[in-house]
Amino acid sequence: MIFQTLRAVFGFILVLFVPGFAATWALFPRKGEVDIIERIALSIGLSIALVVLSIYLMNTLFGIPINLVNSLLVIFLITFICSVIGYLRGKGSTGVVEATEENAGETMKAGKDDPVAEEMKKKEEKKVDSRKSRLRKKGDNNTNLKKHKLKKIRIHET
Repeated sequence: MIFQTLRAVFGFILVLFVPGFAATWALFPRKGEVDIIERIALSIGLSIALVVLSIYLMNTLFGIPINLVNSLLVIFLITFICSVIGYLRGKGSTGVVEATEENAGETMKAGKDDPVAEEMKKKEEKKVDSRKSRLRKKGDNNTNLKKHKLKKIRIHET
């Protein structure tokens, strides 16, 4: 009974997760490109698609029968190829994205050593400080500062 349960659990992980995880690693090799929840969901979907289509094509195109050994070979082959691609694509990458105007907020979180990101961060901090000083001069500090903080939060969320 325990053996059958363990066999089912390992079988589900092997078929429904591992090849897709290797494929997501090949597609998104850098850390932080995809959130862990997204990576898990993509792993399950890609595993189902890759394993089923590969075994089906193996049977229809080459006439290779569908059995346990052939299915395991296909699963291991998909996992190995995607892992090698992910390793080669991720090799030498530091996980830091180039700083541009569009991704300035994300870059400030990810890459602290990037001079462009640091410069953008300093400019943004100066803008915030000048806005705060203008709001203080206008009066009603608490209301205006709260509005400003809410706007800043909304900007960083998008």
